[in-house]
Amino acid sequence: MSSTVARPKVKSVPSEAMVKTKRKPISKTKLLGRAVLIALVLSACAGVAAYLCFSLYYTRHFFPKTMINGIDASNQEVFEVREKIADEIEDYQLTVITKDGEEQVINGADIGLKAVFGDELVSLLASQNGLAWPAHVSEWEEKNVGTMVDWSADGLTEALSSLPCVQKANMVAPADAYLSEYTPGTGYTVVPEVEGSTINFDDLRYYAEKKIPVLEETLDLRDVDVYVKPTVYSTDETLNRRAEALNHYVNHTITYDMGENSMKLDGSRINDWITVTGVDTVRIDENAVRNYVAGVAEKVDTYGKPHEFKTSSGAVVTVEPCYFGWQMDQEAEFAQLMEDLKSGTDVTRQPIWSKEGKSFGAADFGDTYAEVNISAQHLYFYKNGELVLDSPVVTGCVQKDTTTPVGLYTVYSMETSRYLVGENYRSFVNYWMPFNGGVGFHDATWRGSFGGGIYYSSGSHGCVNLPLSVAKELYANMELGMPVIVYRLDSTATVSESTMAANCVSLINSASPVTLASEGAIRQARNIYNYLSAEGKAKVTNIDLLAAEEAELQNQKANAAAAAAAQEAAAQAAAQAAAEAEAAAAAAAAQAAALAAGQI
Repeated sequence: MSSTVARPKVKSVPSEAMVKTKRKPISKTKLLGRAVLIALVLSACAGVAAYLCFSLYYTRHFFPKTMINGIDASNQEVFEVREKIADEIEDYQLTVITKDGEEQVINGADIGLKAVFGDELVSLLASQNGLAWPAHVSEWEEKNVGTMVDWSADGLTEALSSLPCVQKANMVAPADAYLSEYTPGTGYTVVPEVEGSTINFDDLRYYAEKKIPVLEETLDLRDVDVYVKPTVYSTDETLNRRAEALNHYVNHTITYDMGENSMKLDGSRINDWITVTGVDTVRIDENAVRNYVAGVAEKVDTYGKPHEFKTSSGAVVTVEPCYFGWQMDQEAEFAQLMEDLKSGTDVTRQPIWSKEGKSFGAADFGDTYAEVNISAQHLYFYKNGELVLDSPVVTGCVQKDTTTPVGLYTVYSMETSRYLVGENYRSFVNYWMPFNGGVGFHDATWRGSFGGGIYYSSGSHGCVNLPLSVAKELYANMELGMPVIVYRLDSTATVSESTMAANCVSLINSASPVTLASEGAIRQARNIYNYLSAEGKAKVTNIDLLAAEEAELQNQKANAAAAAAAQEAAAQAAAQAAAEAEAAAAAAAAQAAALAAGQI
């Protein structure tokens, strides 16, 4: 058996030549990267070269976006900038724009404007770092150098002085805000300031001198501080607080409520009484207020003043003295008015009275009063404007000089069943109603008749004597404080007998058709008729109608009395029947109770 020995494989080692020949080829990707790298290197070298070139360029030129004294010097050499400045100077104008937008021009030639070049631009260019040029390509940079222009100071003054805006005739002086005078319905207001158009020449020159060196062509006075300003504006706190303080007093009304005689006090008067001191302290002129109160009192006071009175006859007489009417308490009213003024609110009230009447107006005694006509010896009593009582009377004795005093008085006491005592008399009266010291109304049962001429020789000691029934009725209707008017009809009466007759005719006609309410007119017509002379009575052409009215009135009063009596009788009968029924019911109830108790 044979065997075979295997030989190990021997790895051959290539020669150097063989190795070089068989090197693996470079990939396309690596080749591209190398190319890009080379390009970048070359670009960088080119950029550096360019950067250095520009840096060198900007050692002789100004950086881009460079303004020198308002002139675009971008990429310019010094001589080029000088040429630009010279060109601009030749055509330079400074346009002054006023606050109203009006344009006014100053020419460079008028002020002797010329270029003056020194080393300023050269020094400015030398201060540039050429290597820093990239930092100056995006934003403008303003540079200012020393004066490169010159002008005549006197020429500028003359040119500015010739502008229309600085002429005195064209300038409006500024005015401070101030507090207005009082205006009805508005009060006090702060009047706004006036800005005006007065120019401070020194300030105008100052701003012009800032514009010319840099050859700026516009000086807008709206953007600079050249106008003389007010010193006080409408926003001033003191002014506004003063207006508010004063308006507190004048923008309200104080009304004295006196019917048709009402009076109003408002700012048109109050503004004269007040002054403001300090910031907002208001002082009221107390003397002026007192004088006003006195003036109002003079107008509205009636107490103590003569009164015009239309009598029942229609005649108008002047009655005095008058111890009745309105009288203001001036001191109390002054104090209250001061408080009302300070309140700042509308107030409606009456004045504060020390004495009061019954109504406002000429007839302040109202429509309920007693009237005594001494000449006619007659009493009239009106209640709520209606004549409810009239009667002949006896007044003070003429021969004994104890006549009843005329005037306007008030009843101050009401008494019954007392004695009236004098020097030589002591008389009992059932009703006593004094109105003037010891003079008053009372019954006089010792007299058998009243009216006529009794009072001449047999009159009273001054009182008004009444029949008992009249005194009783008067007392029933009287109240304390009721006015009493005593007068005589003489030459002072302002109504002629013809007018009185006409009034009588009118009253007679007004009473028809007759009702119970016609009694006052009928009675008054009869009183006037009785007072008239025969000649006057002849003018009352409807006297027959008056007689018929009187008869009809008496008939209606009788019927009314009968009806009232019948009604009273019926009421009494009904009451009697009710009482009897109640008694019967009570008796029946008592009987029933007794039966229930076993007592019956």
